[in-house]
Amino acid sequence: MKIHVAGVQNLPAPADEAQQELLSVVWEHFSLTFEWPPFAYVDRRLDQSGMDAVAALQNMPAGLMQGFPDVFRREPSDDAMLPLTIAGAARSPGSADLVQLFISLIRRLAETEKLWPAGPGRERPALTSAEVASDFGLPPSMAAQELRLAFLIARFEPGVTGSSFPPEDPSAWTLHADRRIRPFRAVPDIGAYWRIRSALLAPPDALVIDTAPDSPPAPTDRAALSTFSLNCELHPAVATASAKLYRDGHLGQAVMQAFRTVEHRVQSLTGTAESGKKLMGQAFGGDSPALQVTRSTSAGSLRSEREGFRELFTGAVAALRNVHAHGEHFDEDPAEAVEMLAFASFLMRRLDQAEQKSAGSDS
Repeated sequence: MKIHVAGVQNLPAPADEAQQELLSVVWEHFSLTFEWPPFAYVDRRLDQSGMDAVAALQNMPAGLMQGFPDVFRREPSDDAMLPLTIAGAARSPGSADLVQLFISLIRRLAETEKLWPAGPGRERPALTSAEVASDFGLPPSMAAQELRLAFLIARFEPGVTGSSFPPEDPSAWTLHADRRIRPFRAVPDIGAYWRIRSALLAPPDALVIDTAPDSPPAPTDRAALSTFSLNCELHPAVATASAKLYRDGHLGQAVMQAFRTVEHRVQSLTGTAESGKKLMGQAFGGDSPALQVTRSTSAGSLRSEREGFRELFTGAVAALRNVHAHGEHFDEDPAEAVEMLAFASFLMRRLDQAEQKSAGSDS
């Protein structure tokens, strides 16, 4: 199926009918509900057409979906969301108007960044849905529908550093941007947008959070201790999942992907498709948990450590993964984002330990 959007020939394209059908099913659900569909829904729809959703996802060309193909897990959990990039949306039937509106929105956001007053203590450049609807002369119905779809895709694009909307009125959203939005000020179409976007997203091999001072402060210097920082090299799986997003300023998305990777690793090690609190209870609960992430040897300490790690993994999924995946998208504090990525890395290294213990017991 040919999608008639200017510049679409410069985008990645689905390689076969099953991949095209997957994009179409995802887009159809998103455009009607303003939510990305879970894998279970897409899998059933493709199965009814005689197609394999798992194979389509695994072989999907890079750039069409956010977070897929996933090198850490062949088959997503049933509740895993399947979000499209703007390229994936542009390759879906019925998306032409949305793509054009998306390009206009990005140009308008870039212009907002250019005109934003400079000075210390000022907020980051911000653009609201009301301003866009007024500038574009959109009727209320279109402002609440198509513009909201464009916002939901744009909030994870390069140069967009944060987004928010009130739960009582999701159409009243705000986007924030930084200087990385500037190359898009005069972008004419989706093909040119994608070329610029691709150039900005050079994938790093690893992510090293390095804010350490050249000379660590003396332990007795309380003033110096207030600025003490650490160099933290993240676990490779967390770095792979979150590096590009973090470097592009998508802090909330980086955190979500990090803890999504942790959850997928627990599923893989336990061989279950459960998720969330139930998964973590099965993996880390009881006197003989499925995954041994503890180090204590005395009975009292071991029991306490097991309970603590069960709560840590459960809390990580509930408070960090789920909120970033399904909740409101507030602007993340950069320092907190770093700390959350480091926490995900710590959990992943304890899962390395559990895997090594399991391999030793099996040999």
